[in-house]
Amino acid sequence: MENRKVLLIRSVDTGEFGGAEVYQTKLGEVLRNNGFEPVIVTTSEGLLFDAKKKGFRVVRAPRVQRQNWSGVRNFLFPLYVLEQRKLTKWYKQLFVKERPAVINVQSKDEWIAATRAAKGLGIRVLWTDHADFRSWVLVNVKVKYKNAIGKWILKCAKDAYKIMVISEAEKKWFEQNVCKMENMMVVKNGVVDEFEKYKKVKVNPKKFCFVGRLVKEKGIEELLDAFSSVKESEKKAELVLCGGEKDEVKVPGVEALGRVDDVLPVLAECGTFVLPSYNEGMSLALLEAMMMGKTIITTDIKGVKELIKDKENGILVSVKDAEALEKAMIYVLNNPEKSAKMGEKARKKYEEEYDFSEIFAKRMLPLYNIEKEK
Repeated sequence: MENRKVLLIRSVDTGEFGGAEVYQTKLGEVLRNNGFEPVIVTTSEGLLFDAKKKGFRVVRAPRVQRQNWSGVRNFLFPLYVLEQRKLTKWYKQLFVKERPAVINVQSKDEWIAATRAAKGLGIRVLWTDHADFRSWVLVNVKVKYKNAIGKWILKCAKDAYKIMVISEAEKKWFEQNVCKMENMMVVKNGVVDEFEKYKKVKVNPKKFCFVGRLVKEKGIEELLDAFSSVKESEKKAELVLCGGEKDEVKVPGVEALGRVDDVLPVLAECGTFVLPSYNEGMSLALLEAMMMGKTIITTDIKGVKELIKDKENGILVSVKDAEALEKAMIYVLNNPEKSAKMGEKARKKYEEEYDFSEIFAKRMLPLYNIEKEK
């Protein structure tokens, strides 16, 4: 009988629940729809809850507690090696018990431990990078005496069947700053098309939507500053925040919903999606806004510029520029027809390149269908 079990492995801080964590259930749903048996292995409490709610089997993974090994802490690297031995043993026991055909590893410590454990058991290993390589995992990896963990990860990378990066920009960064790898391929992020389900929802063109953690790096401070100024001239303007804690923000006209299990019903009612992040790989929330045909205001950063062209299918502003953000929001409110056209073009871009069902069928399905290769 063909083995269709796949373990999706994503280990982060227990309180972490962002786009890379949401991706696990999105990928799991597509795998399940194609006859696979996905099991989600994670340390994220939010992901454990979300996955159970959606009917997935879950396994709570252990977590390497010490994560900062920079500077003088590099002298304590032998302690990390001991932690890795324990983690590798745990994964080997898990794999012997579960007997998966494929594992998809998507986090730093597990790129080492889970890959080493799977190597001797004949299990196919896939890696997915959610821009972690560029952001911090492989920084200074080519510098002598720095980032020993990154160097270990690169050594283990040779044992991965395929390393999937989420955009051409990520692949280019890797090749320019690390090395070229024959087993690396671009598999763009995507979302399943649910446009038809929400296209008849009444839209409030004066309502803005933000989806993400309410942290500085997401540009939340600039967003609140900009919206407060917009609210002074446009009394009917509204801003809804999906993420963080419920009612965490106390600003007139702003509704903080906290963590929302399904943001699409909220997004459907809003005219504009705003994402003023300092750094993104390829935001699932942004892709969902494109899928829904929303007007988009976001920052001109890597990953985003691969999706949005300024004044064509969205508006790009500089990072940390509250004034530019305010002007963009006012432009959208004062130019509804032009804004709607940008939303239509964003939807078209999504249809052409970012429908996850199509991406999976064309790019990912062959990686999981190991029986058909025999």
